[in-house]
Amino acid sequence: MQKTLLILAFAVSTLLNASAVFAQQNAVENYARLKFNLTDFRNPSQLRGRFGLLQFSPDGNRLATTGTARDLKIYDTASGKVLATLDGDRYGFNAFSFYPDGKTALAQDANYSALRLFNVETGKLIKSIDGSAAYAASKKSNINALKGLSGLEMSAAPVTPDWKTVLIQKNEGEYETVEIATNTVSHKFQHSKKSSAFRDILKAAFVPFAPVLVANANFSPDGKYAVIANGNAFPSLWNVETGNLIGRLETQEDRVYQAFFSPDSRLVATTNIDGVTKVWETETGKMLASFGSKKDKMFVSAWSSDSKKLVTFSYKLKFGVTFRKDMPIWDAHSGKLAVNLENSEAENAFYSPDGKLIVTGNRGNKAIMAQIWNADTGALVANLPREKDEDRALAFVWSPDGKYLLAPSPQNVKIWSAKGEFVQTLENAVFPARFSLDGKLLATGGKNDVGFVWQVGEN
Repeated sequence: MQKTLLILAFAVSTLLNASAVFAQQNAVENYARLKFNLTDFRNPSQLRGRFGLLQFSPDGNRLATTGTARDLKIYDTASGKVLATLDGDRYGFNAFSFYPDGKTALAQDANYSALRLFNVETGKLIKSIDGSAAYAASKKSNINALKGLSGLEMSAAPVTPDWKTVLIQKNEGEYETVEIATNTVSHKFQHSKKSSAFRDILKAAFVPFAPVLVANANFSPDGKYAVIANGNAFPSLWNVETGNLIGRLETQEDRVYQAFFSPDSRLVATTNIDGVTKVWETETGKMLASFGSKKDKMFVSAWSSDSKKLVTFSYKLKFGVTFRKDMPIWDAHSGKLAVNLENSEAENAFYSPDGKLIVTGNRGNKAIMAQIWNADTGALVANLPREKDEDRALAFVWSPDGKYLLAPSPQNVKIWSAKGEFVQTLENAVFPARFSLDGKLLATGGKNDVGFVWQVGEN
């Protein structure tokens, strides 16, 4: 009898395990299925000083990637074939954007020397817009040691949403807006000519996560404003239509390298190198809120989708880097604490598309890969476990419908539901990862300079 029970128990266990394996295989087949390989894709690497690019055209018919020869490859997503190659100079590119129709693209040289407009179906150069002058600081010292991951993935080209105007750097502290159609200068912005490149190199050598950027100039999402933060203590805010200076955002502390517009363009947050974050009104340049200090650093991590809240992270240097236990979410207008993500120990935060959830990467607990939170209450929704010896995810990517969450690492890409349920592991895929706008395609990096495009769907 006992032997019979043991055999029955073994059979049930085997059946359950087989069912679990089948369910996992079924999940693999039903959610992300390999469509084609990216045969010429160079993964990003901090050690190589390389930027990585994975960007779908708005209609999803084209995919731009970083090529192995410091060029850009344009793939046809239906056939998987390379349509065109966009040749860069010997440094490659550091910014890229598709035109809304997907037929044209704007790419910025890595040394800021030019912005170039390409036909993405032929790779032919349409026009070039001159950027940095011969002795610009960005050409003397092309350094990109950024906090977090911002240096690993190529940024968007500095163009207004209507694709009429680009922002270029001529010299350190000298910027211009140029009309793409006519290649004429519309406005000149005089920011600051004081170079701090040497101080930056020294500071970066001794302060982890210290951003070192010669130029950081961006348009607001609505294209009405531009902010310049290039390393002095006074970021400048400009009206793009008139070219008038709205204000020099006096920080009264150390240098500012980063400025982040809110999604609605009404606010801009600046973080200086000591971790003091301030929020400014874009229409007037008036300071609305301030938080953080040298002792209690607060670096910008994310804006809420409704532009009302700002997430910050903090770290301390004592026998290594220790991240703050709680991740505060602030009321952007008053500077008051709105919500605390308790015991999150995170340096990054990513809002879901509808703004209801936040995912953070836990840096303190080795058993936790990430945590999903209720964005309004700060309540923990789920812990995403981290296996022994598993690499940490380098970023987190929400699917456009907000139902799924990607955790791409240098080891693999894991997929979870928004409720924290495990869905699938893409074994050969690695960071970075990007969805097409309609959520039907997924592009990921891969090992040995081979990337992948996946067909995504629940059926």
